[in-house]
Amino acid sequence: MAPTVTSDSVPRRQEPRMRKSHPILSALALTILVAGCGGGGEFAQEKTVIDSATASMDTFSEAVEGTDSPDVLAGIMNTFTEELAVILPQMKEISTVHPEWETDPPEELADSFEKFAAANEAFKTSMPKMMQMAGQNQDNEALTAAMENFQATLMGM
Repeated sequence: MAPTVTSDSVPRRQEPRMRKSHPILSALALTILVAGCGGGGEFAQEKTVIDSATASMDTFSEAVEGTDSPDVLAGIMNTFTEELAVILPQMKEISTVHPEWETDPPEELADSFEKFAAANEAFKTSMPKMMQMAGQNQDNEALTAAMENFQATLMGM
């Protein structure tokens, strides 16, 4: 489970104003996540990665839905972005090694894939709220910086 982030722990830095949001970037991250999942028994390492991605998305989605504070959202996004920076390269590696899993995952990973799919749906549902809050609070430096960092992390993949 990701640590709880408060607005007191959000670093403040001067960043240029946020450009228009790019929902395509979130779709790209989801594609990478969906493309390379696995785990359990023979695939213990892969299972750990997908379960970690699932937990991160669940925590993110619940936190976004539970806040109306731009400062708290910035902290949520910063935590999630830090997790993505670790998880996405692992998912990309799994996707490269096991491209067939995108359409035909191993049976022993069915539970992990099912939980991942549910977390992915919740994540997609929380994205509009995140984008709306970011758009409505473009003068919030912490949120603007968090949004830009999130987008940069996705673009780096």
